[in-house]
Amino acid sequence: MKFNVVQIFSFITLFNFISFPAVAETIFNDSFEAGNMSTTSKDGFKWDKNNKTSIVTQDPTDGAVAIFNNKAIYNIQTSKSWKAKTKSNSLRFSYAKGVHWSEQRYDLKKGYPDIWVSYWIRVPVNYKRDAGRNNKWFNIQMAPMSKYQDPTVSRIEMQDWPDTNNSMKINIQFRNGTDGKFKNSNIYNNFVTPNDAGKWMHIVYHLKASSSNSATDGLIRMYRKWQGDPTYTLINDLSNINVGIGAGSIASGTLGWSAGYLMGYANTTYATHTEWLLDDLTISDTPLLKAPSKIESLANNR
Repeated sequence: MKFNVVQIFSFITLFNFISFPAVAETIFNDSFEAGNMSTTSKDGFKWDKNNKTSIVTQDPTDGAVAIFNNKAIYNIQTSKSWKAKTKSNSLRFSYAKGVHWSEQRYDLKKGYPDIWVSYWIRVPVNYKRDAGRNNKWFNIQMAPMSKYQDPTVSRIEMQDWPDTNNSMKINIQFRNGTDGKFKNSNIYNNFVTPNDAGKWMHIVYHLKASSSNSATDGLIRMYRKWQGDPTYTLINDLSNINVGIGAGSIASGTLGWSAGYLMGYANTTYATHTEWLLDDLTISDTPLLKAPSKIESLANNR
């Protein structure tokens, strides 16, 4: 078959406009079905020790059972309900009355400049947020946790704050490792209310470093979808900002997001024993917004 010059040019032009789908890669996933904290990735992802956290399940005979807390256990709690969101197990964050700390640290063992993180989390069945200071919600940084206080390391911290009527509001605080300065997103009000007690929500973060230490093409976004909702809501947004890979990250050899913690220190303790359940944690280098028909615009009130 012979082609003339016009046909060849048309073919090349058409080829250049063809969109080939990117190959998605899941960096890490854990739904805690191993019954321990040993799940890893090809880069060596590692969970730190359980700090007031444990893997729990809802046994058909014994009911709520804690099955791992730094070792295999089998502690039955007949008054609890620990049904997982997916499959059998989930990770419990236990805040006893007046106790500040329940935190699960992790280390990706590699830096990723552009990642997505998602998980399901269940609002405590007795949820009530008292007035006071902020509590930690999610943290990630561009260096091992030993560099947590290093101002030359870029760090993201999601914080929950007391809202009216025993509810909570939430925002993003970002420390830029290139200049050590902090930047805060708008606050999303009524993020969780007592009326949400016992509900599961799907949280998705998109975290992208800038293309250079002077570029303002970085972004930090947080999305949420309640179980049963068709779409996600953009909860917090820091876009078109400098998210530099600071000197501390470069010195650590982690040129991107690499370590952090889930939940964390509660500056304002709970008045009664309060438990969050987390399930199906996924980290990927491609989008994790699962089939929304649209993304609702950012709003300060739900």
